[in-house]
Amino acid sequence: MTPPQRVLSTLTCFNSQVLNGGIFQFFCNCPRWAIHVEPALRAIDFPELADAFGKAIAQLSDETDSAARPEKIGRSGLES
Repeated sequence: MTPPQRVLSTLTCFNSQVLNGGIFQFFCNCPRWAIHVEPALRAIDFPELADAFGKAIAQLSDETDSAARPEKIGRSGLES
């Protein structure tokens, strides 16, 4: 997947999940995509939203058990 394709795929997934059930739904249904949202938002020049999403990831990391932390989630679901 090319970098622009990854940005489009990531933000399409993020947007559809958030519109359907909110950010909690996105984190539950698409945890492997979570690590790609902040850089994708920066790639399309939305730094304020990228910062807010980064804070949400940090809060999630602080409040969940180690198995569910985003830094423990690999990229295997996104790479071809």
